[in-house]
Amino acid sequence: MSLIDIAKENEDNESLKSFWNFYHCQNKLHTHNNRIHGNYCKSHICPICCANRKADLINRYLPVVLSWPDQQFLTLTSRSVKEKYLSRNLDGSIRALRQILKKQRQKAYKEKGKAFVGIRSIECNFNSVKKTYNPHIHLLLPDKETAEAIRTEWLKKWTKKHTIPIAQYIRPVRKVEEDLIEIIKYGSKIFIEPDMKKNKDNKTPPMIYARALYNIFRAMSGRRLFQNFGFDMPKIQRVVNEP
Repeated sequence: MSLIDIAKENEDNESLKSFWNFYHCQNKLHTHNNRIHGNYCKSHICPICCANRKADLINRYLPVVLSWPDQQFLTLTSRSVKEKYLSRNLDGSIRALRQILKKQRQKAYKEKGKAFVGIRSIECNFNSVKKTYNPHIHLLLPDKETAEAIRTEWLKKWTKKHTIPIAQYIRPVRKVEEDLIEIIKYGSKIFIEPDMKKNKDNKTPPMIYARALYNIFRAMSGRRLFQNFGFDMPKIQRVVNEP
């Protein structure tokens, strides 16, 4: 309801419609053949629908990721920004990665090498102390060579004024399914620590910053938060029951 109030305040009818749709997700249930059914809103901001989508994507992508020889997890980011620069920062990040992938495809075509293959997702965190936003891109990649090449190209596009090398983090995938979940999860955390302390002894309960969430949802509206690149997904074989 807070998101709805903020959308009304901003006369943002598009978001208002989306929030009401989210609010009414599964509000009507009916039974058929001793099973309960309901209507899902299928919104990218609905935890229920995101969980359903996450389960479907894991089942589809897990066999592909398991076939990669040396799975790597790469995080690309730039310096945090105030809300008024959030959309521009997201645009720049998506455009930079797209240019990197395009450059490698062209290079692979000319030199008969390999194009980059992987899965990427967009996430944005809110810093409740500094009141800033940190958009970043997570990538699951088949090997460390690909991860380091993308990281190198990223740092060429984002100068020291906009990012630092240490923030572009590469690590081996520990558990494939867990890291795939990390890639597929929501575009933003719902609960945030007010003091930004994540230690177990922290007694400050997490909070929901509705206005920050609204700003993130608006900035991400119309963008593909999750996408594979460099490979085609195998077609799903649908089983047809014989009469």
